[in-house]
Amino acid sequence: MTNIEPAASADIWTVRVRDTLSRYSETLLRQIVQRLLKPRNQWPVEELIERCVGTLTNAAVIDRRLAELGPAARKLLAIVGLSRQPVWRVGHLIAILATFDHAEGLSPIQELLLAGLAHPALPEGLTSLKQFEEWLGPSGMASARLFIHPALSVRAINENLGLPAFPTSAIESKAIRHSDGLEWLLRSAVAWQRVSAGPVRLTQQQSLFKRDLQRFQTDELLASPFTEQLTEVPDSGLFALELAIASGLIESDAYELKGRPAPDLWNGRLLAALIQVWKGLVAIETWNPINGYQYVEDGGQSPSILLPAFLILRGVPAGEWIQAEPVAKYLFERHPSWAAALNKKAETATTWIERLFLGIGYPLRYLEVVQEPSGWWFRLSDVGRHILKDEKAPNLDNDFRQTLIVQPNGELVIFRQGLTPELIGKLSRFGLWKTLGAACTMELTAESVYHGLETGLSLAEVQRLLDQHGTRAIPANVLDSLQRWASKRERITVYSSATLLEFSTAEELETAYLRGLVAAKITDRLGIATGGEEIDYRHFRLVGNRDYEARPQKCITFDADGVTFTVDTALSDLILEAELSRIAEPLWSATAGQRRFALTPASLKRAQVQGFSIVELEQWAHDRSAELLSSAARLLFVGSNGQPGLYRRRLVVELPTEQVADGVAQWPATAEFVEERLGPC
Repeated sequence: MTNIEPAASADIWTVRVRDTLSRYSETLLRQIVQRLLKPRNQWPVEELIERCVGTLTNAAVIDRRLAELGPAARKLLAIVGLSRQPVWRVGHLIAILATFDHAEGLSPIQELLLAGLAHPALPEGLTSLKQFEEWLGPSGMASARLFIHPALSVRAINENLGLPAFPTSAIESKAIRHSDGLEWLLRSAVAWQRVSAGPVRLTQQQSLFKRDLQRFQTDELLASPFTEQLTEVPDSGLFALELAIASGLIESDAYELKGRPAPDLWNGRLLAALIQVWKGLVAIETWNPINGYQYVEDGGQSPSILLPAFLILRGVPAGEWIQAEPVAKYLFERHPSWAAALNKKAETATTWIERLFLGIGYPLRYLEVVQEPSGWWFRLSDVGRHILKDEKAPNLDNDFRQTLIVQPNGELVIFRQGLTPELIGKLSRFGLWKTLGAACTMELTAESVYHGLETGLSLAEVQRLLDQHGTRAIPANVLDSLQRWASKRERITVYSSATLLEFSTAEELETAYLRGLVAAKITDRLGIATGGEEIDYRHFRLVGNRDYEARPQKCITFDADGVTFTVDTALSDLILEAELSRIAEPLWSATAGQRRFALTPASLKRAQVQGFSIVELEQWAHDRSAELLSSAARLLFVGSNGQPGLYRRRLVVELPTEQVADGVAQWPATAEFVEERLGPC
């Protein structure tokens, strides 16, 4: 997965600069201080660090230091400032500088590091940096990262990037397309829901496992057509996942992706959300508009192509438009490795840029587009000009508050023109997205409402939001369902310490409960013994131990009918209880100590609704009985696939031997009476 730094305030970057400087050797620190502060006194190390940190937010001093830098170093600061992403891989920055006709390699970066205007992202084990070559390490520029304090890089954003004049056109057209900027925000919210439903695990290389990779590639909602689909977007589900990570909706905890309970992206207005998405977009390394998702351990090329492509649009004169081809040609001829990656096909480069602009830049409202007989033309939108040209911030707020309808079946119909990042975020926390479009739909379920309550929403907030943004009152049955679901969650009891006891029969549990050995009954056979004291096991008859890290125990025996089975209570476990509640119905048993169940059409239908597949059912049958799933159980689960059976009267003739049957079937005089051969005789 792309390693994205979370959004952070200037104060956090100040703390990070202080921490980095404290890990420099004294010799290296004083060498940097001579250029940044030009001190006349020999201050102690602690004071040097504090003065350096203070200088980075001193506009007058920083402007003087910027004037002393070479053109390539100033241009590098401008590029980082315009990206609004403080952390960059060194290799990407060198490639961007080379694209903009600065082939000095590492020199501009070393100049910034020695001037104290850029800082290495040091690994945890490096506590005393004597020279910057130690930070680059054996992997060199490919994986090393640096960061630049936002207060510093913003001082350089007006630096002239020195780009040549590109062929543009003043197009007078009434068919200019403007996006609402919500398409990828909605799809990122869907990706957040997918990850929040169950953590997505990562490999040691921080890439997706094949199962999750395919799940996001084939997700019907994430891969559904856009409201305004202008081009193909390969692996759109995986790009939505990457964008959700880059935007701070999803965090990586060791080798696992988890949805943040209340992400910052959903706390502000639309313009702030689009700026935050831009910061992450320019750092996504594992996706490109031609190949889709591609994991590269040392980082893909996308950031070093995507950012320059948008920076070229920054130079298009007001009122003018540009096509993708001249942008692609410029980058194709100058980028140090892009042509090789595209097999030196310039037409593929044009497709790359056009898909980027139409599939990513336009839906995120960074660009305006118009289609002419000569093809697509592009220019920065009001949001794009604010981000890349520092123009006045546009007002994207809308006054369309009543934007949803709560239907009696628990489904929400949401009209897109009234959506905001805050509303998308709150709806995503307690409802499930079902369709995306001009009118989106969501579904309220017990699980989705539980999740919303767990993220910090209250029932009152959910009701207030549906009332404020609804065009009509919440139906009484939906309101009743919300109250019941919320009250069930509020009745949950949390035990800081408890022992879970499993009994063979409900009668044994009842006896233990009446004797005070069990504090509470969880199910008909499970109870909890609470308290800090150790349980006196003399009152219990231990019939088995459970190792829940081991493979599932073989503890059921199927009858001849293939759907009825008996559970060996001495070998069963709690996981089996959960499995049986999903796929089987309990049967009454006349034999004491026996528990019998059956797979029924109703129970298997319930399992399908809960996401249980035929493959999982087959695996369960094998794990629990050491037998293959019976044909009867398979029939109840998958049916006959819509193929009807035939019933008709037939005359069956049984002959004495197979040879006689062969002769009858072959001899023309009798063959005409043989409609079908049923067997050897």
